[in-house]
Amino acid sequence: MVKERYNPKPIKINPIQAEFSDHHLTNYAGLIPVTDFLFRKLDFIKALSDHLFLPIRSNITFHNFQLFGLIIFGYLGGSTRLSHFEELSKDRILQRLLGLGKPIDENTLGRRIKKFTFKSAHQFSTVTGYLQRKVHRQYSFSSARPQIVDFDSSVRGVYGSPEGAARGFNPKCRGQKSYHPLLAFFTKTKECLHTWYRPGNTYTGNGAAEFFKECVLRLPGSDFSWLFRADSGFFQNDLLSAIEEYQASYLVKVKLRNLNHLLSKQTWQSIPSLTNTEYCEFEHQCQGWTAPRKFVGIRILKEIITEGCLFPQYIYDYHCFVTNLEEAPLEIYHLYKDRAECENWIEAVKNQIGAGKSTTIRILLSLIKPTMGEFSFFGQDFRKTDRNVYAKIGALVEKPDFYLFLSARRNLQMLAGLSGGVPAKRIDEVLEIVKLADRADDRVKSYSHGMKQRLGIAQSILNHPEIIILDEPTNGLDPEGIKEIRELILRLAGDFGITIFLSSHLLHEIEQTCSHVAIIDTGKLVVQGNVHDLLRKTDFYITEVQVNNPQRAASLLEKETWIQKVTLGNDVLKIQIPAENRPRLTRFLVENEFAVSSIIPRTSLEDYYLTLLNRDVK
Repeated sequence: MVKERYNPKPIKINPIQAEFSDHHLTNYAGLIPVTDFLFRKLDFIKALSDHLFLPIRSNITFHNFQLFGLIIFGYLGGSTRLSHFEELSKDRILQRLLGLGKPIDENTLGRRIKKFTFKSAHQFSTVTGYLQRKVHRQYSFSSARPQIVDFDSSVRGVYGSPEGAARGFNPKCRGQKSYHPLLAFFTKTKECLHTWYRPGNTYTGNGAAEFFKECVLRLPGSDFSWLFRADSGFFQNDLLSAIEEYQASYLVKVKLRNLNHLLSKQTWQSIPSLTNTEYCEFEHQCQGWTAPRKFVGIRILKEIITEGCLFPQYIYDYHCFVTNLEEAPLEIYHLYKDRAECENWIEAVKNQIGAGKSTTIRILLSLIKPTMGEFSFFGQDFRKTDRNVYAKIGALVEKPDFYLFLSARRNLQMLAGLSGGVPAKRIDEVLEIVKLADRADDRVKSYSHGMKQRLGIAQSILNHPEIIILDEPTNGLDPEGIKEIRELILRLAGDFGITIFLSSHLLHEIEQTCSHVAIIDTGKLVVQGNVHDLLRKTDFYITEVQVNNPQRAASLLEKETWIQKVTLGNDVLKIQIPAENRPRLTRFLVENEFAVSSIIPRTSLEDYYLTLLNRDVK
């Protein structure tokens, strides 16, 4: 084993000395405290050297802590591909933080990751467990309230036939091979406590009881009570029995074929403060259970149908949970709804950034064959599109690739030759448009990331296209670089009449740049239209409120059903509320004796996006 053949010397990380010059300007300065926490407080380097043993040579250029540190920093900065990590490693400050003598190329990263075996994955799990325990020992947990762990699962589609992938339930792309991982999420520390990767044909709850038993080993102590919360995919006897054996609490949404019939036979009681809401409590023993368990039901009146009916018909939304909690039914309902607050963090772990934007662009450019659906360019169906149509289209997908040892001018001449060539005057024109004329004869290796992006856009407009497709053109740029790309896009559209098809997850930039927007979530088109029209027509708004006791105000507002969502930050309440309820909000605050300093409506494209994906779209 490597540990027996090679005993590495301890690696020292020199303290970071602050120096002030433009040579060390970076947009990754926020990683400096992360480095201090990871390397000094958690002792990440020692954890890797003590527990992770990959089959690598002793004379390697990059140590494990440098590669995995780069991956950690990259994910924190929004990187999702190996090429992004390579670009990140070129930053001088990050090189100092990781002790790198040169950038780490994507092939080196890929080869090191391929060294992982099942045994290596188990060793790395030991590393994460060690780091978690160090954090938990420093954390203050309250024994007055139960600590909550959320269980969830996700479907991750893959291309090709990677090991372990299988065809199963895949709402994004039917028939595509996928994985179906399990996640355990600790709400107090906002961390993914444990994960299992499983084939795509695995049912949500399969192995959940064994997964729970492994999660228990990662919990920070047993001096306080625990609540395990999950959706209906985890409604199964094995998991509930395992939690009961651990003497913990659980709150799981019920999934039964005859659930509505079962609920309709119960005795419902009204809630005085909520006229359209009723509750019930009962015990029920499902097939295969050895004993009955407590069920809690909530029904909310949705509609009363009187037209064409002899008697009014009451249409309800039903919610049912199995639990061993002693709280009131309405409190149990709100406790489960609080799970939505964690959904944003859970989605981050699921890599929500993979919404399907880049895949859509590849399909449009015929780089990937679609499995279903259709589209057209300039009125022609893509299956019958003449190749000459693509001459009207320019594109920049992900990051541009050029010959680094050649000049910008020579690179453009070679690329132009691939499509039949363009006059030398045209190359000068596009270099002038993207403001690279003064650096046209410099080698591309001397260009900054922002300059390479502008050169990529220059390449995309060589043939006078009618439409340009740009995939995240501002990714990895500093604020100045983002501003330059934004101004360039606006100039191409305004001065040259080119249609820009722009893909990005930077909603603030989209709002400033685009006239129309289409929002894709998990591969599906959610909404499209004029940006200003969408913001003007939305029925939910973000209202910022400042009061004298924001914590108490947030606690009271969260209990009101006419409030969509309440968040508190920097003593400012952000309340998601229908526009017509703003007078009601003011009246509520005054009646509860709050001193209101300000009530300011604020709705941006980011607010609209988050509102849209946190509720059903009508």
